[in-house]
Amino acid sequence: MPTNEDVKEQQRVDWDSVADAWDKWDEFLSDSSQHINEWICQSARLAPGKNVLDLASGTGQPAINAAKHIKPGGMVTALDLAPDMIAVVARKAKRHGLDNVEPVVGDMEKLQYDAASYDAVTCRFGFMFCPDLPQAFSEARRVLKPSGRLAFVVWDAPKENRWMAQVGQILAQVTGAPPPDPKSPNPFRLADRQELAQLLQGAGFQRWEIEERAFPFEFDSPDHYWAMVSSMVASLRDALVSMPEADRARVESLVKEEARKVDIGNRVVYNASTLCVWAE
Repeated sequence: MPTNEDVKEQQRVDWDSVADAWDKWDEFLSDSSQHINEWICQSARLAPGKNVLDLASGTGQPAINAAKHIKPGGMVTALDLAPDMIAVVARKAKRHGLDNVEPVVGDMEKLQYDAASYDAVTCRFGFMFCPDLPQAFSEARRVLKPSGRLAFVVWDAPKENRWMAQVGQILAQVTGAPPPDPKSPNPFRLADRQELAQLLQGAGFQRWEIEERAFPFEFDSPDHYWAMVSSMVASLRDALVSMPEADRARVESLVKEEARKVDIGNRVVYNASTLCVWAE
């Protein structure tokens, strides 16, 4: 059985391998879910002069937004396990003319920062992939100042996010692979509100709020949708590379067939549902 360190090393490899694709699609993703980034910044009570730690920062969402909220005088540490993702953050910060973003390669389960050193900790779609969830939440709590806030977002249940869940289901249908362990790191790992509350309480947070927020994920066409998911999801991309050509064509055909079911004439529109959480 792989250790937690084995899991994180594989995640590092996977995220690095799709960093260019995430960079390519970053503007589309940001435009689609900008209000989620802003919700995080508002719920973390960001203001000029505050210091923020953005965990699993990926391509800098919401680190780039946060950096704008805390000018002047504030600094965002954008931390991610994957060096190539962090390189994207550095390029984005330069492109936006932001000198208050510090991109750092690091492990959110083993933060190399003093206790009570940040005014806010943020994370967008990152906690679900932690092999040791109690440790990750405890570390976030440890580095927060007593008056600080954690604000983060995770994906809601698979049935509320067909745009993403159906791809894995189709892949399993074509390959015959068994379904993954729902308790293993995966996008829907934290869709259980009760478990979220237990993790926050266990980490030492005293107050929190969990709310569902949805947004439309709109694509130009089934081809547009397929182009995004097939390039950004490492597990899908790797599976496609290794399977016979007929199976690859079958997966693509089935994914596009599902997309046509939500084609409203000139747009493919999926519902994306999230759980947005603040804790203090």
